[in-house]
Amino acid sequence: MAIQTVAYDLKGINDPAGYEEVMKALTTIGGVQAVHLEPESHRVIVSFDDTETSVFAFKAALTNVDYITEPFPIEAPANPANNRTLLGDLAKDGRLS
Repeated sequence: MAIQTVAYDLKGINDPAGYEEVMKALTTIGGVQAVHLEPESHRVIVSFDDTETSVFAFKAALTNVDYITEPFPIEAPANPANNRTLLGDLAKDGRLS
């Protein structure tokens, strides 16, 4: 298990409801250890167990919130061996109906 950290740009969000949607989207993903919002700098920092999830799940979740985000390249770990998907994780955890 290795804890990784990634930051996402949230410049398209300018209201509390948008930040609440981001929190909901990220905290429902298995393997997320912590989510820290920084509204003043329009970004979110996510700490996660890279054996349970990947940056691809976060990007997919945030895209579903209608905010286009990109991980900061220097902080985005690459994990091409992780073949898990957000839908697969949600189904496995019984969160997909």
